[in-house]
Amino acid sequence: MENNRGRWAIIIVCLLLFGACATFSSGPKSKAARVELEKGTNRRSSNKSAVIIGSVVSKINNQHPVLVVAYTQGLKNRKRTDRIHTVILDEPGEFMLYLPAGDYRVFTIVDFNGNNQFEQFETSGYFKETVSLKIGEVKPDVKIESKGEPLVSVVFPEKLGVAYDFDSVEYGWTNGEIVRIYDAIFSAKNAEAGLWYADRFVRIFGANIYLVDEYDPKKIPILFVHGIQGSPHDWIPFYIRMDKSKYQPLFFYYPSGMRLELVSRILFEKLKALNRRYQFKEMAVTAHSMGGFVTQTLLTERELKKELDFVKLYLTLATPWTGFESADLAIATSPVVLPSWIDVSSRSVFIKKLLKKSLPETIPYYLFFGKNDQVSGGRALDQRAFMNAKAKLGFKVNHATILSDKKVWLAYQQILNNHFQ
Repeated sequence: MENNRGRWAIIIVCLLLFGACATFSSGPKSKAARVELEKGTNRRSSNKSAVIIGSVVSKINNQHPVLVVAYTQGLKNRKRTDRIHTVILDEPGEFMLYLPAGDYRVFTIVDFNGNNQFEQFETSGYFKETVSLKIGEVKPDVKIESKGEPLVSVVFPEKLGVAYDFDSVEYGWTNGEIVRIYDAIFSAKNAEAGLWYADRFVRIFGANIYLVDEYDPKKIPILFVHGIQGSPHDWIPFYIRMDKSKYQPLFFYYPSGMRLELVSRILFEKLKALNRRYQFKEMAVTAHSMGGFVTQTLLTERELKKELDFVKLYLTLATPWTGFESADLAIATSPVVLPSWIDVSSRSVFIKKLLKKSLPETIPYYLFFGKNDQVSGGRALDQRAFMNAKAKLGFKVNHATILSDKKVWLAYQQILNNHFQ
């Protein structure tokens, strides 16, 4: 009986909260769609997780695939999948690891003997410090130099063997990479994977800000942030209509099953890294649904907002500021509780704390909502959120069509043009 209730809870939350949940399936064996389920390798997202963001560099010309390993001895009595976290890079470059809070040593391993196995005696580099992670923390700038031969002076803590073949799933995406808006990386199946298997999503795609064209300092960047089980594909109607001679669209793509404060901190690090590269003078941030919680945290958290003074305009569409009641039902009855459900429920401590904070007075805020939105309902007009808004704009649309309606776009475009005259 309990299992049936749990299954029904998942079905209900899929219908109400996400629109529809398709069965998880893999795409073709290509860089764009390689989210694959492997028996014994997939972990549900943890409520007590953290993230390591780093890069592997190599001075040798022959660039081998690299295994990045985060190992903790603080969980000796736990199963191996809790102690060892890995990601395969097709060549030295950026990586991201999503793992439980704890103390980690980070190593790189290269298949020097060519037996298609990454083994402990092939350690090629390591991060000199122990990486200590608290719950919800992001550790950036973990840089490791991978040598051209095994480091005999380094002893890996235990025996290791990770298979590598042509079908191995590799991390191959970088922050600020140029990707077509229609690319399969942003497919509905991959977005769904980000909800249910955030760990697996991060091992393949990470969480990055993508451009669709070369960066042009003469244009005004507009950062778009999707909602739960969403992707940059959701923003195609905005992208098509946008004056791309004046505006530069940027799209943050993340696994929506994570705790939202952690997602917000990842976005902060990615945005900060791009700002180091491009030196933004001004930017607008636009978010849909749950993306409003992610971006509101970014712009109101004291330690984050002080470095984001280039954000000059903020707009949200269909964000249910008092949470989803459907998430309450899922949390109460489902055998699987996803971390993001906890943050978007109507009883969310995260939301209550968030709405006590005020946006900086230097950032004008506009709240868009749908009059026919049965997902957000009246929750999009919570007074605590609206009191920070310069205007609230309602339209005869629902939770999804708010992104495709022409009248919504025209109002959005007018705000952009008036602000960035």
